[in-house]
Amino acid sequence: MSRGRRTAAPGAAYACHVVGSQPPPAAADEVVPSAVVDASGAVEELNDGRGRRLLEIHPRLVDYARALLACDVNAVRFLWPDRRDGWLAVHMRHLPRAVGAVPAAVVEALPVAAPHQLTPRELDVLTLLAGGLSNPEIAAHLGASPRTVSTHVERILGKLGRASRTAAASLAIEEGLLRLPVPGGGRCVEGLPIGLVDETAEGRRPRSRRPAYHPAARVRSRPRPYLVGSAFPLTGPARADGTELRNGSGLALADINARGGIAGRPVEQVVVDVDISAPAGVARALRGLVDAEVDAITTGYAFAEDLAGYEDVAAYGCPLLHSMTSELQTQWVRDERQRLGQIFQAGPTEIHYGTGFIRFIDALAASGDWPPPNRRLLFVETDVAGGHTTRPETIDAAERSGWTVESLITVETYDADWGAALAQIQRSEPAAVMVAHFVPAEMAAFLRGFTASPTRSLVYGVYAPSVPEFLNLAGPAADGVVWATVTGVYGDRIGAAFAQRYREAYGVSPGRSLAGISYDQLNLLASAWARVGNPRAFRDVSAELRRTAHRGVNGTYFLGHDRQCGLAYPDETPDPSLGQAHLVFQIQAGEQRILHPLPYADGTFRTPSWFAEP
Repeated sequence: MSRGRRTAAPGAAYACHVVGSQPPPAAADEVVPSAVVDASGAVEELNDGRGRRLLEIHPRLVDYARALLACDVNAVRFLWPDRRDGWLAVHMRHLPRAVGAVPAAVVEALPVAAPHQLTPRELDVLTLLAGGLSNPEIAAHLGASPRTVSTHVERILGKLGRASRTAAASLAIEEGLLRLPVPGGGRCVEGLPIGLVDETAEGRRPRSRRPAYHPAARVRSRPRPYLVGSAFPLTGPARADGTELRNGSGLALADINARGGIAGRPVEQVVVDVDISAPAGVARALRGLVDAEVDAITTGYAFAEDLAGYEDVAAYGCPLLHSMTSELQTQWVRDERQRLGQIFQAGPTEIHYGTGFIRFIDALAASGDWPPPNRRLLFVETDVAGGHTTRPETIDAAERSGWTVESLITVETYDADWGAALAQIQRSEPAAVMVAHFVPAEMAAFLRGFTASPTRSLVYGVYAPSVPEFLNLAGPAADGVVWATVTGVYGDRIGAAFAQRYREAYGVSPGRSLAGISYDQLNLLASAWARVGNPRAFRDVSAELRRTAHRGVNGTYFLGHDRQCGLAYPDETPDPSLGQAHLVFQIQAGEQRILHPLPYADGTFRTPSWFAEP
């Protein structure tokens, strides 16, 4: 691992804003040729005259020094071609000056052999690689084939002793192994300070006076940041979930850094898009974050299809917190503790949705607020992993309470055909229907179909109505629907303060689940990091995540057991200070009201309007 490492996911632009306080390496008794160049191009010798002579031999370096003064870059380090295929290790930096003095730059240039025995072509490839270009893009700039570039990259990794492109890029930035002029022109690596300087020196107007920001950007005087990588579905069918996750984590990041970070060190985030509907999409996103050498990973409602999806993270070893509600995932962790001991599920599992439904309708019927017209129940669910809520425990609980499970209908995860389910509801007219569909658009489509020709059935959903998108899609059909989540934003002072800060930051209210859990994940990590003091001590950070309970906006996270997931209250723990409440909401005139359990309720049940329909 290189000391100045900080890299992006593959394909992103790297940036580095390094002061570079150390000159190029020289022997202990050797004077580094140095000179001062002002904005007009005037040269002033600093030591024995060799600096001026070097600039006379390489007058383009004067142009680059003037370009440094003309753009918003403090310093650059790079390699410059010298005669006989040698190199100059060049270090340029702004000269501190008194008020009113002419701006000037110090230029130090020391002849060196090819670093790490890299060939000139390999240095070309390394420079473009550090700029974030892919192999085909590098090939296009160099007039080579992608296969040839791939061979160069393999040799570069071997010579540098690095296992990944991102690690090689970090080392190149740290040691000043990037060359000028930039092969193909500076614009292709605008994310790097040398690209901006190159563009300015060539007389081409740069797109921006400041290098593009990326977590690779690092001023050497700044403390090393903590880096969290996050895989969120920012495009595709789950993009509304992704927005909630990104905003929640972004708010946590802002809050943590406003408090001074972690012992004065800031926390930064690399976000990659993950398509949860694509085969191996999660594994691909996790691999990108591992390549970026982050200190920990957070993901949302995304899951690997099998254990192979976690192989890269398992080998890397950093903690991973996800917000799936998957019993299967927790069983993997329990059974493969040696391999997956650093993987944590922030929320409880979905197995409690069915029994929670029975518990709620029992209490509602006992209260007299809802006299059920019969004892028939109907369940609708998907075949996606984590979508099976009608478990044997659910059937047993229903039968003990005198309910009859009329039927169980399975629909597609996306583009569901609701015809069969709606027809069965019309035929049996159950007292209540539990729709365990986690996609907001699909749940909204069901409700629009149901309310077009309703029965006197209580409609009870799971999770999907927590996403703000749901209310927009369902419209008036959502009014009166009851729904539950095993991890949701409380309506107490902590939850209300979070919602207020979220509105101030983003101009909209957060949903009632993922925004909160994403916010809590980062704060949970920050607490563990602060106690350990070293984000690269992966085992110690994971041990801290198991050791302590964290009270967040979605309740309490206690992960110190063999499944390493959140505990459901009251299903798995009778102590609400150790778990997350199984919250039951009702949508009332566009507002989300918590009905159950006490003491978290902030509303009472209202009879849905469709009960009055003939």
